[in-house]
Amino acid sequence: MRILNGIDDLERSVGTHLGYSEWHQVTQEQVNAFADATGDRQWIHVDPARAAVGPFGAAIAHGRLAVGR
Repeated sequence: MRILNGIDDLERSVGTHLGYSEWHQVTQEQVNAFADATGDRQWIHVDPARAAVGPFGAAIAHGRLAVGR
């Protein structure tokens, strides 16, 4: 794994493949905690029963939570 030390390292890395990370399973408890912290409690994230009949067939993690892992 490559570690970037500051914005200069980041800027020099533009266009460079930095590698892949391992998969990380996000739990409903983590989604709920994120919803509480951010105030984003939309049903698609925090209501698995309602989300099951929604467009994705299940509750989904917030985009910022998924990207931030």
